[in-house]
Amino acid sequence: MGAEIQERGGDALPLTIRGGRLRPLTYTTPVASAQIKSALLFAGTHREGGSHDREPYRSRDHTERLFVHLGLGLHERRGAIVYEPSGRSDVPSFRLSIPGDASSAAFLVAAAVLAEGGELLIENVGVNPTRTGFLVVLGAWARGWSG
Repeated sequence: MGAEIQERGGDALPLTIRGGRLRPLTYTTPVASAQIKSALLFAGTHREGGSHDREPYRSRDHTERLFVHLGLGLHERRGAIVYEPSGRSDVPSFRLSIPGDASSAAFLVAAAVLAEGGELLIENVGVNPTRTGFLVVLGAWARGWSG
């Protein structure tokens, strides 16, 4: 993309990264990674032109949802996440409450399903469909188990 990356300790961390005028990028990640995808998308807010990012399969989509919410010109085209800047180069300021991650509560939910009594209330946890698969599995298991 045009950034300069230097290793300070040979072939290991730490790294020094210097940005600049970044170039457009079309990239297919070797693994599905929301972290890599998010880094590429945010870098895209400061590069000329757009980007097309592909994954071997869909990873979590929190950053895509945020970009769409902020009106940053993000959409999907033929399986690729396409970012086409709308002319502004900066992400607008915004206020956002970030919910807890469902995976952090998963073991408590599983314990509650196995318990013979009691109640569990979990609040302020995101229910993004890419993070709640364990609830679908537990629900199916519970329906089959209880008859």
